[in-house]
Amino acid sequence: MWLDALPITQCFKIPANLFCTGLRMRAFLPLPLQERVCPAGRCSFELDEFGYHLLACPVLGRKKWRCIPLEKAFVQIYKEAGGSAKHNVPIDRLQARGLVRGDQRRLDGVGWGLPILEGLPIVMDATIRSPLTGAGLPIPGADRKDGATFHRARYDKRVAYPELHDSPSCTFITLACETGGRWSNEVSDLVGALTTFKSEQCSRALQKSTKLLYTRRFWQLLSVAAMKGITASVEGLGEIDDSGAFLQMPHFEEVLAGVDLPPEVSRLA
Repeated sequence: MWLDALPITQCFKIPANLFCTGLRMRAFLPLPLQERVCPAGRCSFELDEFGYHLLACPVLGRKKWRCIPLEKAFVQIYKEAGGSAKHNVPIDRLQARGLVRGDQRRLDGVGWGLPILEGLPIVMDATIRSPLTGAGLPIPGADRKDGATFHRARYDKRVAYPELHDSPSCTFITLACETGGRWSNEVSDLVGALTTFKSEQCSRALQKSTKLLYTRRFWQLLSVAAMKGITASVEGLGEIDDSGAFLQMPHFEEVLAGVDLPPEVSRLA
């Protein structure tokens, strides 16, 4: 979807270097000039030309900050659907059974105010997983099953936030994406619920077109954010500075301008 996104606003704009890297990764072409050895001090693995090790290295420290653009994008689509949401929420500011003051953990995003997914506040935890090891080999099951990384992602988040899983106070969802572009079922369910609620606020005649409009927009926002984070981690750029991209809600004209759908029958014929 990121290839179809029109760069009409900052959140859809992709720097040329990241765009080039994304195209090379998509086409399985060698990446641009890079170091020969993994830059992590405790890892001396020789890098491959496709960036597989950089995406999977457990000691490099890029797995966390490559998710930050995606975390902000999930908060953005929740707000555009009509809810309230915050990014990077300290967990000790929330009231839930088992949480105590002074807890240093932070949540990627928390959303309130929408009657979706059981109607409770939604805790959103985003993660980007690689289906390949640092040596370029598939992780167990990845060569036979689509989305083989998602089961482990759900387990890791359950271990990290046991107080919020199955809590009567909120709905905790693991929003997982693979470096190749595959999304977990939880992401599809969230996007579907948000677009359905958004379309139901319109008149009956416009509900179908509104849902299609926002479905396309939300998936483009997520795919562009994920691609930025993945390619920036390969290049070693650090966190993407897109703090100004999600400060304001878009005007409806911007939403319409982002959907470039040609008519089924040409008016020029």
